[in-house]
Amino acid sequence: MIQVLDLQDDGTVEFLWYLQHTSYKIEATLIGFTEIPPLTDTFDSIRNSGETFLGHVREGEIVSALSYARDKDAVMINRLMVHPNYFRQGLASELLQGLFRMEEAREYRVFAGSRNLPAIRLYEKHGFQAVREEEASPGVPLTELRRMAVK
Repeated sequence: MIQVLDLQDDGTVEFLWYLQHTSYKIEATLIGFTEIPPLTDTFDSIRNSGETFLGHVREGEIVSALSYARDKDAVMINRLMVHPNYFRQGLASELLQGLFRMEEAREYRVFAGSRNLPAIRLYEKHGFQAVREEEASPGVPLTELRRMAVK
């Protein structure tokens, strides 16, 4: 079951930090860039991010999470992470669907490492379309994807 995570709870923030570092190390390998911002986060930067976090909790542990920020009629997905032990079980799709149910918006936006093909395919499967590419750092392309509200 998807739930909103409480960033005032120290245990929740510690689990998010662990999950983020575990899952984003895999993305860093996929895109060939180890200095991605999620790997520099601290407990305090997660807690004070201003983002809303949704997650799956199983047996007291957060096994997947998504964070987002709202800007008027748009929702920006900032993080999407799944513990490697739970890859390919549909948790990322469930988080996206939960977000769409909980936060109606004119559009949803996300950036993904252009070389992270599993992430790009996931977003495309849920109606996102690539709109542009930019370099996060020399030789490290990011793809911006957008999904317009379904009417």
